[in-house]
Amino acid sequence: MRKLIWLVMGVFILSGPSCEKKLPVVNEPVIPYQKDHFPDVFTDSLGKIAIAYCYSGSTDSSFIDAGIYLYDFKTEPKLLLRAGVAGIGFPGSVSFSPDGNWIAFSDQRIWKIKLNGDSLSFLAADKAGSYYCFPDWSPDGKKIVFDSDDGSKGIGIMDPDGKNLQWIINWARDPAWSPDGNRLYYSKYTTQYQTDTSYMEIYCYDFSTQKEKRLTYLYLDTYTSEPSVSPSGEKVVFTILKPRELPQVWNIGKDGENPRQVTSQSGCNPVFISGEEILYVKVTWGDGKMWTIGIDGQNDKPVFNK
Repeated sequence: MRKLIWLVMGVFILSGPSCEKKLPVVNEPVIPYQKDHFPDVFTDSLGKIAIAYCYSGSTDSSFIDAGIYLYDFKTEPKLLLRAGVAGIGFPGSVSFSPDGNWIAFSDQRIWKIKLNGDSLSFLAADKAGSYYCFPDWSPDGKKIVFDSDDGSKGIGIMDPDGKNLQWIINWARDPAWSPDGNRLYYSKYTTQYQTDTSYMEIYCYDFSTQKEKRLTYLYLDTYTSEPSVSPSGEKVVFTILKPRELPQVWNIGKDGENPRQVTSQSGCNPVFISGEEILYVKVTWGDGKMWTIGIDGQNDKPVFNK
């Protein structure tokens, strides 16, 4: 998300460039406008939690406040990078480096920037015009995975300086590492890309066995996406999109066992904030905001009080 789908599903920015993912034209899901989207969480050695997230801007300010923000639950959100600065488009997703010093992000291209706002660095882009989205930094800090909206390319992996880029999993999106770095979770098309019968499920790839495993078996015409893995590696949360419905957050065991719905109203872009709590975006018409909720669906509360 981690961290839209979303699969989409994409970055729900209707007013500017986005990593919108391509869908069949039939039975489209309901995708309202979101202000907050695709957060990521970093917890330091003292237990201090930081959130990085993308903000699409407020309509009354002509979106001039859109960009990447940092939040620590104590002070007001801090603008890290404003959309439009240095040629940056609307940011679509973010990922902390494991040391907490950098953020990788996408604006249809992959970049990184230090948390103090220095050293903005370009990493990768598709010369043919496809979107590169959803970067996720490996737990050892040595690799960054990301995806392309060109399904035949799927998921790519590269060094943190953008070198040694390789495509490793075709027809897949939304990559997320397991905490030990041994597995990669992602959403993948189960039939030919972009047909009326194509849909997505959650898969994982085990680097030690070099085998892929399908984890969810849900519904035809359902888009199951945005996996995020718990700190223990035992649980996975993800987003489900059904035709003509708002998205919902679900969870499963690391091998696909016990699928259960977490949110009851709406939810997408989930990421673990602790072993038993997730951060997600509650979708509402005109204003999607971040909330936290227990993995059991209890104690649902907004991140911001206003």
